[in-house]
Amino acid sequence: MAKATSQLIPIDDDNGEPPDPPNCLSDIRLVQLVADPPTTEPFGAPVTIRWNVDVPGSCPVSLNLNNQTVARSGSMIVHPAATTTFRLEARSLGFQRNLGSITVPVATQACVTGSLTEEQVQTELRAAIAAVDAQSSRLKQRRPATVSIDPNGIKVAVRLSISINNFPDPDVDVDFTLGLQIRDGAVEPFFRSFSVDVDWPWWVTTVSLGITKIVEEVIENEIEGRLKQAILDQVKQVIAGVVDDLPASLRLFRIVTLQDRIDVTVCPVGDHQPHVVLGTFEASTAVLGTILQAEVAKP
Repeated sequence: MAKATSQLIPIDDDNGEPPDPPNCLSDIRLVQLVADPPTTEPFGAPVTIRWNVDVPGSCPVSLNLNNQTVARSGSMIVHPAATTTFRLEARSLGFQRNLGSITVPVATQACVTGSLTEEQVQTELRAAIAAVDAQSSRLKQRRPATVSIDPNGIKVAVRLSISINNFPDPDVDVDFTLGLQIRDGAVEPFFRSFSVDVDWPWWVTTVSLGITKIVEEVIENEIEGRLKQAILDQVKQVIAGVVDDLPASLRLFRIVTLQDRIDVTVCPVGDHQPHVVLGTFEASTAVLGTILQAEVAKP
């Protein structure tokens, strides 16, 4: 059922105070605002939003459904990927009135969530960094990378040095934060931030152009080139260990970083109703630890 409101709210105007609200704005009446069906399944199943608004004939008003201009009556097919509230507003002469709203929940009762721990992710990222280190003649790790996970993403601190013949080796600190998103049913990690800082020993007062060029080439080729891609590939592989071994009737729905863990949620596709149990999944990557197993039974 739609929720109706009647408060008149001034719309921000850089040109000064808005005029008095038109009397007819208060007379506008929401006749109907419904969603069909009222709830939807995961993965953007279609929902039809229908509305009907009674507007006094001469009232200079525009109607907006979630900031999209609409007619006084009509319908719109939407595909909410998550629980979404649709708000219908009337706007006139610098004022707006919230006519009503309706929330379409995405039913996730049949979904199940498993977790990857911070320790598991750290083990895999350390392996990726060590592989780049082993293949480089100049990059060396000063100590193992540290990994922490919180709601802002996966935060990684890599401490390296660059080996330079007949010259003091500079320290290189690489710090980055990874985010996770889902695209076309697969996990897509991305860099929220990425920084590289070079620190020379305190007694080094002059660095030649030749040495500077060596350092720049190592950063460009080994860090910006190989290390960044290796990190992305390893994170994809870790999550793929969950997704690739799921039955075809289950699909990745949500992935989110929380304090000290990554939560992975899968949901049934179509009419499947899974019987789900949590347990230890012996994946071929051997990195997932405790995640989810699913036995799928058709109704």
